Amino acid sequence: MKFNDLIFTFLKELNNFQYETGYAIRIWNIIFPVVNGNWYHLRVVLREHIFYISHVDGNTCPLEADTNNKIVNVSEPFYCNRKMEGSSNPDQIWTPIIKDSMRWIEEVKSDWIKSYKYIHKNYPFNNRYGTINSKFIRGRLEDYYCMNKELRNEKVNQFVELVESEYFENLDKFILKDMTANDYFSFCKIAYISYFSDVECFDRNLSGYEMYQNFSDGRHNGLLDINFDSKKEFSSWLNGKHPKFQHGGHPWEIIKGYSSININMFVERPDYWNKSGYRIRISASESCWVAAAVKMFLALYNAGIHVLITDYNEIRERLLDLDNIGIVPEYESTLNIRSNFSKTEKVYEVIHYDELENHKQILAPFINWKPLPILKPID
Repeated sequence: MKFNDLIFTFLKELNNFQYETGYAIRIWNIIFPVVNGNWYHLRVVLREHIFYISHVDGNTCPLEADTNNKIVNVSEPFYCNRKMEGSSNPDQIWTPIIKDSMRWIEEVKSDWIKSYKYIHKNYPFNNRYGTINSKFIRGRLEDYYCMNKELRNEKVNQFVELVESEYFENLDKFILKDMTANDYFSFCKIAYISYFSDVECFDRNLSGYEMYQNFSDGRHNGLLDINFDSKKEFSSWLNGKHPKFQHGGHPWEIIKGYSSININMFVERPDYWNKSGYRIRISASESCWVAAAVKMFLALYNAGIHVLITDYNEIRERLLDLDNIGIVPEYESTLNIRSNFSKTEKVYEVIHYDELENHKQILAPFINWKPLPILKPID
């Protein structure tokens, strides 16, 4: 059978099975065993007249099958952190995969419950999603990062007490009537000193402006080109009206990282439409920066400066071990946290199952595994 014919025969069979729905799309997930104890997971998405076929747990190039023109092409992913195979010879790579999936589909048609039971029992844990209470991970894995150890009891207790006292609920206290660039730099200095407190070579005598120059992202949108002592110029710049204002920078990224991993100290308008007043908010983009953001927040709070911190309730949950750690498949990046877990699952960090190493046997019973997708024929 020719490759195109094989693909469309496979898709025709798949149309006889139940599917999930998204925004104007249909989705099928097919998990099936192959030789040597290996497993494959294919995802097929139908949008309008085009099927998109991807090998979720493999490096095989994705395919596009146009039902109008009966053409199968290699689909170039917009972004992928893995090297794709088969772009030049998709028929050689995909043919055995599709044939194996069609054999499995025949078994499912015969008894879909028996087939799902087999998957449920035998599908490897390191290819699954799940959650486990953080107490078990932090209590068993000695080298696992723990925010409490970095902050220590005094700071942990102070932050938790502030959240539980509803300190963050009355937003009026966080509004500043007037502000200059130098005011912002002075806040930055307090934050920097708290962040670099254990660094011997850090020069505390530098001005806030000098520290900002040294440690921020550098793309300041013209912030460093205005009059630092002028309330009017800072307000005009924040509103995007100052002649020195530029677009496309990261002026609030006070600790530069890489990609999206950094710490920001935003200046925001309490009311977007009013364009008056100011509010300061600290935000850490990734788990590894949250402790540093808490240190900065507490340093400013203890200096009598009211600032907000993003996700303060979530931070409290993490400090009290009321959160969960997500388990993600080995092919999934641990940087992609939130897309696979709902807010109610309280997952703020993820790990791979194999990272549990010799603790798997002890910890596995405490993992809540997410249900695997069910392939069921349409009645």
